[in-house]
Amino acid sequence: SISERELRSRVTISNTDLIREALDDHQSALLLTAHTAPTEWVGQMLLLKLGYYIDPVYKPAHSKLADNFIFNIRSRYQSTPIPYKKLAKDLITRKNIKRCIAILADLEPRRRDQSLKINFLNQPTRFFLSIDKIAKLANVPVFFIAIKRNTRGHYEAEIKKLCDNPNQMDSEEFVKAYAACVEEVIKLKPEAWLWTHRRWKHSTAV
Repeated sequence: SISERELRSRVTISNTDLIREALDDHQSALLLTAHTAPTEWVGQMLLLKLGYYIDPVYKPAHSKLADNFIFNIRSRYQSTPIPYKKLAKDLITRKNIKRCIAILADLEPRRRDQSLKINFLNQPTRFFLSIDKIAKLANVPVFFIAIKRNTRGHYEAEIKKLCDNPNQMDSEEFVKAYAACVEEVIKLKPEAWLWTHRRWKHSTAV
């Protein structure tokens, strides 16, 4: 329910021209980030600054009430949240819409998910391979949004370009590039990351 005026006073974003240039030249852009801040605020602020839709990918909640609540929050300012199981279809059916597709991919994959094991925060860690497949299917420029908290309730986001063409990178190279960005932002503000999600709870199966 935060107002636009309040949102602008609490969230700043740098390097938005990188995304704007890509959107002016390409169909869409893929935005990757991590659980280090209220990403809904950053997504809404990006939409206000860019003037393009920011469609977040999400996992529907089991509770219909909770799912409706989350959907309403993430669909402010005309965004269209995309259930992750319908993302591939959405990329095809809405391919002519210029927009940004935002994904949080730093949580631990389930055991049945395709994943890649890499060194992350000094220990072997599995990351979703699906982010590479999604990027290649979309075939659009990919950016990382590094979000950090400056003071309580005030956040700063910086846009970094991961690649112009994900199809020119192999899967391991792409996933490692994303993981390196996540690791960098965690090391800057370790307390801000969502440690409660128990990132290595299945480490014995890695």
